[in-house]
Amino acid sequence: MKLKNLNDKSILVIGANSSYRDNLSSRLRSNGMNVEQAGGGFHGLNMLEDKDNSFDALIIVDDISDTSGREAMSHIRTLFSKKELPILFIGEAENKDEVLEIFEWGASTFTLRESNFSVILEKLSNLFKKSA
Repeated sequence: MKLKNLNDKSILVIGANSSYRDNLSSRLRSNGMNVEQAGGGFHGLNMLEDKDNSFDALIIVDDISDTSGREAMSHIRTLFSKKELPILFIGEAENKDEVLEIFEWGASTFTLRESNFSVILEKLSNLFKKSA
């Protein structure tokens, strides 16, 4: 499923699990996106602060080794608003309170890690529809 509004979008994927990150990045690239990767929250923050980088969206997989994904989102939100840099958070949530907390930390949208790739694409597409 290729979505036209995702072509040529620049995405930063932050996550510690390199095989999951590589797989996700490859699938995003095959759908026309430009993808960079960061293995940790501090690496991702450094990439976001670098003026040579410009990202349309961020995907955080909540398995970051040097900080929690939620903590990374909190730091990112001091630099960028939800409109400036939408964040798709991929993680676990036991109940609706945990999901609400993820949004309070700064996520623009959320999906469970077990979600199939078409769900991730749809969530990204919806983020760009909102920001257009």
